[in-house]
Amino acid sequence: MTAYGSRSLARAGAVSEPQNPVHNQSGSPDVNRMGQACCAILIAVSVTVSAVELSACRNPKQTVTSPPSQMALIPAGYFTMGSNDGGWAERPPHRVWLDAFYIDKYEVTNHQYGEFVKATGHARPGFWDDDRYNSPDQPVVGVSWDDAVAYCEWAGRRLPTEAEWEKAARGGAEGRRFPWGDEGATGKAAFGQDMNTGRPAAVGKYPPNGYGFYDMAGNVWEWCADWYDRDYYRVSPERNPQGPASGQDRVVRGGSWIGSGLVELYDDVLRCAFRRRHPPGDKNDDFGFRCAMSPPTGRIPVFRK
Repeated sequence: MTAYGSRSLARAGAVSEPQNPVHNQSGSPDVNRMGQACCAILIAVSVTVSAVELSACRNPKQTVTSPPSQMALIPAGYFTMGSNDGGWAERPPHRVWLDAFYIDKYEVTNHQYGEFVKATGHARPGFWDDDRYNSPDQPVVGVSWDDAVAYCEWAGRRLPTEAEWEKAARGGAEGRRFPWGDEGATGKAAFGQDMNTGRPAAVGKYPPNGYGFYDMAGNVWEWCADWYDRDYYRVSPERNPQGPASGQDRVVRGGSWIGSGLVELYDDVLRCAFRRRHPPGDKNDDFGFRCAMSPPTGRIPVFRK
């Protein structure tokens, strides 16, 4: 039983069985009886709701679970995907329902990816020995889509779908251009650096969005699970879209640290709705990823930012 339910029951119980019922100010006993009937209804509703809550908690097939380490829960529900601010591929804006899911608060780091390499013998990523990219707390770069999938599977997770990624980036707010709001990106994301001298920032350097996720704009482009199709939004299902069944390119989202001299352009690609495609074998120095995960069957996720 929730604390709210307990308070509701206590409050309803205090007024439902008065010791000395009195008339209201109008002196009408009928009004008093109506009031008592309403209280009885409230008690019945409160008890019913509480019983449902208790049943769910006592069901041995259901277990309340907190988010896995370094992940946060996105609750089930609708959001508006896409935008009229960008090109054809972002249109039309459309309502999408997603089941609850977990997603990493941070991009996968070199330290985390290194543990995977040591445990599995998987090939080291590109730029692994380059001082601009190999700090333990920087996001891993130089990984292909298949590398990202291999890491996720090793960790018991998966790549987020494009729809999951965009819902997470929006931070629970409808219509925002960027994860933090509508104002420009200066001071809010790692972007706009010279490709020959710049580098990714340590993960979490910039403030999180409303859901508590870091670097959803800038730092590194993030691989998503979906194949890319510029027309997909016109045929996308309303519930839990998974992307096209096949294709040549995979979706990447979020923008990156590169962009010296192109502040206006890179300010645009940091938008939550911006879509980009790349061959899955690309291993660029501004490509990384984060993991997602579906709640285990029979478990009741707890929403915490």
